[in-house]
Amino acid sequence: MKKLIIITSLIIISVSGNLMAKTGFSLGLIVPLGASFGIYSGNDAQHIKSDAGFEFGIHVQPAYFFGFDMLSFGLGLDLGYNRDVFAFKAAIDEKSRGGLTFDSLMIGILPRLDIAFISIGVGAGIKIPLAGSSYFRESDGGYTSQGYDFKKIGENFKNPYIPYVKAVVDFLLPFNLIVGVYASYNIPLVETKNPTFHAKLSSFDLGAEIGLRF
Repeated sequence: MKKLIIITSLIIISVSGNLMAKTGFSLGLIVPLGASFGIYSGNDAQHIKSDAGFEFGIHVQPAYFFGFDMLSFGLGLDLGYNRDVFAFKAAIDEKSRGGLTFDSLMIGILPRLDIAFISIGVGAGIKIPLAGSSYFRESDGGYTSQGYDFKKIGENFKNPYIPYVKAVVDFLLPFNLIVGVYASYNIPLVETKNPTFHAKLSSFDLGAEIGLRF
């Protein structure tokens, strides 16, 4: 019984703390997991359709919050590693699928508005691909792939940078836990240099995130 009372008291204290406006520094450690829907544009892109791939990352989000009554406004950064996928399937034979993946360094801003235990953020930034790969699986089972290091990315892609915009809604739970959802759009800047398949790459991403915020 005493243990139950202690646990209940800790939960009440934690939730009450989340309902109060905060002023000061904050640090978030976030792991996003989601689906990325590849979008290809250009003359050669007419031969393929959008497909879904799995993306994830490890993000560090330092911020400074200004408290006003029951809400806080935070000026923050969005930093870390992100694996981006630009998936597609053949327009004629949809069982033939492929895509491009990039392991990127992400640098962005993510202002937040905390209202009680809900945190809403809208931001933007740029991802710098450091490595990547291309892959294609034919309907008959054939598979090809190619890896890229930082130098090869510059040789095979024009404008090898991925600007993005992003929106998140997080729920601030007891014990510094965070769970939430996000949506982001990778703006079509990077494009292939392959003369047989020239296209710009973009994607729309949806997913969930989990982490800690101190």
